[in-house]
Amino acid sequence: MKQAVINRIWAQLLLEECVRNGVHHVCIAPGSRSTPLTMAAYDLAQAQRITIHTHFDERGLGFLALGLAKASATPVAVIVTSGTAVANLMPAVCEAKLTGEPLLLLTADRPAELIDCGANQAIVQTDLFQSQVCHRALLPTANEQIAPQWLLSEVDKAMAAQRQQGGAVHLNCPFAEPLYCNDGLWQQQRAERREYLTPIDPWLDDETRALYIEHQCERKVIWSESLKARWQQASGQRGVMVLGQISPAQAKAATALAEQLGWPVLADVQANTSSEWHSFDAWLPLSQNELLLNKAEVVVQCGARLVSKNLMQWIAMQPWQSQWRLTSQSGQLDPDHLPGVHLIGDIDVQLQIMQQQARANGGSGWADSLKEQAQLVQQNLPWQQGRCDELMLAAELCQHLPEDCDLFIGNSLMVRLLDKVGQVQAKGEGQVFTNRGASGIDGLIATATGVQRARQKPMCLILGDTSMLYDLNSLALLKQVSAPLLVLVTNNDGGAIFDLLPVDIDAKEQLYQMPHGLHFEFAARMFQLGYQSFELRSELAELFEKAMSRQQTLIAELQTAPQSAVRAINSLNQRLAGDEL
Repeated sequence: MKQAVINRIWAQLLLEECVRNGVHHVCIAPGSRSTPLTMAAYDLAQAQRITIHTHFDERGLGFLALGLAKASATPVAVIVTSGTAVANLMPAVCEAKLTGEPLLLLTADRPAELIDCGANQAIVQTDLFQSQVCHRALLPTANEQIAPQWLLSEVDKAMAAQRQQGGAVHLNCPFAEPLYCNDGLWQQQRAERREYLTPIDPWLDDETRALYIEHQCERKVIWSESLKARWQQASGQRGVMVLGQISPAQAKAATALAEQLGWPVLADVQANTSSEWHSFDAWLPLSQNELLLNKAEVVVQCGARLVSKNLMQWIAMQPWQSQWRLTSQSGQLDPDHLPGVHLIGDIDVQLQIMQQQARANGGSGWADSLKEQAQLVQQNLPWQQGRCDELMLAAELCQHLPEDCDLFIGNSLMVRLLDKVGQVQAKGEGQVFTNRGASGIDGLIATATGVQRARQKPMCLILGDTSMLYDLNSLALLKQVSAPLLVLVTNNDGGAIFDLLPVDIDAKEQLYQMPHGLHFEFAARMFQLGYQSFELRSELAELFEKAMSRQQTLIAELQTAPQSAVRAINSLNQRLAGDEL
């Protein structure tokens, strides 16, 4: 059989079994060596079995896939050519490792005889991602001497590992030339193809499109009688419910449990809900509040990856009688390595069991007085006579979010300000999304684009200027959007997050903040996107109305002085300390 024909067969088998394993989206960057995979994906798209997404920048493509996987909760395939194209996927793979998004990397490669010998566009791709993927396989060069059964079983084995562990799977796919198989050659070798595929005829002809090998890998937490007894005792004590990175349904269930027990709810910016104890990152360090909260005997934390250092430090310092952590991911997700019970699995199911097993607590409301502290934070925000700054934007942003609008929060300064003073909660069917695994500023625009393509809902993306510069190529993805998209970029001329570092001011500016003196009006024009600058609080409502009235992207830029955010935070802290005295 001709090499081009066996290349095409292998690529078709690979993609078909990926689709049967739940892949609905395939992200493709241009390249020659990946032609067999690309054309196999194209055929599936023509049959309306998958949706193809393209991007010329592999780093952005990886994050686009990450966003699609994050929002759809299904595996997303990524096809790239050989060489540095593969290496550019590393940042998205690292994020998926930490937050569990199921990426399937189908990376084209040169055959073994062209590696490490000076051949063009050839690097050693074996184990390139190492521990950052949950499963990796270096496939042999497409070869009719290897049975198709083996190839299908490799795909199923990889996808089963992903369902158990989460994160990315890497299948490295070497193809020898010629890479393109035209229809004439394909028909000419029909008999040879038929003979090669005969052993898997039942799989090919299965109208239900069943998997070649179906791995069952469900995971359930069994509540022993001793565990139930421990929880019943804990539920009758003074406790705190802490919400981390969880879904809206999980947030609702956790809040219901806290209300049943009369416990306060401290909801992280990623928790898809707020509470009457909001702004805790600002009021928690005040001594009178710590003294009251220190009476807590039990903490239940749903989800991981908290933003607030003040909250994490407070949790780590308490002599808890009982500590419970609920996560959907396995592994150690507590950087302080505290003792307690870690329930891994479906958070909704665990919360339902905890509600059923909880001891009647009479709605103690032991920390209700701290609700006043949340209001005190809002009253002491240092407004600037109608002008908008980062702190004000964080405090008021969610008031302007329309119904069913998603919010994607960038990293660095804005996520911390929203956690400190924002009552972050999307409305209706809207959700809150972040990249808070590795917490990098790379790929935020691309990830948000992937989320919106999967959910088909209006979105507000908020991020800083350095983050915007880092992912500028991905603005090309925003030329055609499926729903209104507002990109709010706060431009303080560099990394204002580093203003808080105890470093010499000259070194801080040169080596950390790195002022650039740029703004984004002409970047928006370059990518044919809408643009508007704003500076007043009164402009926010009009800005959202304008952005949400059309199915386009609008970049809205708020330019602030480099040190304005840290001055506002210091002013707020001083006012709160003064009120305490």
